Amino acid sequence: MFGLILVGWILIFVNALRAQDITFPNETTNTNFGQHVQLTNESTSCPLNMKLYYNEEEDNQFCDCDLGFIYYPPNNSCYLPYRKGPCSSRKYLILGQDEAVARCKKNPCLTDGLVMFNGTCHELGKSGTVCNASKILGVHNDAYSIGCIEITFPNRNIISAPLRACRPGTRRVANGTCRTIL
Repeated sequence: MFGLILVGWILIFVNALRAQDITFPNETTNTNFGQHVQLTNESTSCPLNMKLYYNEEEDNQFCDCDLGFIYYPPNNSCYLPYRKGPCSSRKYLILGQDEAVARCKKNPCLTDGLVMFNGTCHELGKSGTVCNASKILGVHNDAYSIGCIEITFPNRNIISAPLRACRPGTRRVANGTCRTIL
């Protein structure tokens, strides 16, 4: 009986050793598809709120903040400005005018998501209170300042199909917006 158990343990041990023979691509492995780079290894993914960019001129890739986020060097990640992010309680992350590095600053409204605008505290992302209905209170991506931002919806069309030919005398013909059939 003892011999049978010993043989069983040996078989389990040998199979466990064989399972360690799995190979993975190294960290620098990537596959080029024309002008795009596809990473084949999870370990080369970008930190929080970053996207991988490819520089054709230098033939290299790098991680940088996604649109609307600012870089915080102490933890190598990106966060939304005027939000708590990596900062301690009652503070938010800002990128001051003419500053290159984001820093934590006391939030005068003391609550994450609320910002001072026109002398009073307002919630980011809201419309109607301080901004008109077609705008929201948000952060401008160019200067990271707070203001009323126009609400835009991205065009989600995958294919722009041509319209049918227009009948003479229609508004589209007069406006020059009639598309020809391909």
